[in-house]
Amino acid sequence: GVMKMMQSRFVLLRHLGDEDREPLNCFPSLVRRLKGQVTLLLLTLLELRQDLEVHRTILIRTDPNLLRHRLIFTHRWFLADKHQCGPRPHICTEEGETLLDDPKADDGIDVPPKLPVELLEGYKEEDLIDLFEESFNIMLLAHFLKPIDAKFRDALDHKISPFDESLQLRIS
Repeated sequence: GVMKMMQSRFVLLRHLGDEDREPLNCFPSLVRRLKGQVTLLLLTLLELRQDLEVHRTILIRTDPNLLRHRLIFTHRWFLADKHQCGPRPHICTEEGETLLDDPKADDGIDVPPKLPVELLEGYKEEDLIDLFEESFNIMLLAHFLKPIDAKFRDALDHKISPFDESLQLRIS
């Protein structure tokens, strides 16, 4: 159930938007809060058990690709909505879909040439919790689960493809 909630678009809530924001924003505060609380629930379950029983159960039911997608989604939404770094890919269609829902879609976002910490200047702690609670909890969840399962760790770890030196020989 938790993974279904994390991947859900919550189309009705997207249409409602926030009171002080435009409607059709793909990540309104109600959705951010709900997804943040769901990931907090998983962390709470892990902390309540001293053995690895719950850890293994969560690993079986957790899709590491979905966790990676949620991190990417939140980052791209933050850049689009809070820093206007693209052609508004965070605004939904009438069907509740947005370019940010597909991690492979070209959303047109240009990452600003600033340090990440500079993008957070001016935000209070409660603002950062509102914006990034889900992502922060996912990072903690990954931290606790990676040492237990190599496949889970490998699915979440960033991979850099090695350069194939034989390709140099093929260029004429």
